[in-house]
Amino acid sequence: MVNGRDKQKTEETAAQIAKQTGAKVIPVIADVSTAEGQKALFAAIPEPDILVNNNAGPPFRDFREIDREKMLAGVTANMVVAIELIQKVVEPMSKKKFGRIVNITSGSVKMRSAGSICRRARAPD
Repeated sequence: MVNGRDKQKTEETAAQIAKQTGAKVIPVIADVSTAEGQKALFAAIPEPDILVNNNAGPPFRDFREIDREKMLAGVTANMVVAIELIQKVVEPMSKKKFGRIVNITSGSVKMRSAGSICRRARAPD
């Protein structure tokens, strides 16, 4: 299953993966930060073996532009949603004695980006 908010990109990605692997790939167009979006995910695959939480991270902006509302939105998108999804998969994975959970919160840990809040932070090579 591939999830995204952009219908065209999500369906194209699912088609590319299916073509390259021969696997059946289900595109789910949904915003996982909402209860409705999470419900759509688990309607497509009720008990996944693998969960990949992959949020691109907060939008780039000058650090001085970040107020409390933007900080809380970032924490919700990058942590709260991941925890909600993990809570939904951990019990079925435990019962099966198998499962994988991968959390990717930002591509900036590996590549520096102009406008990034943590401009000086750098992952080891």
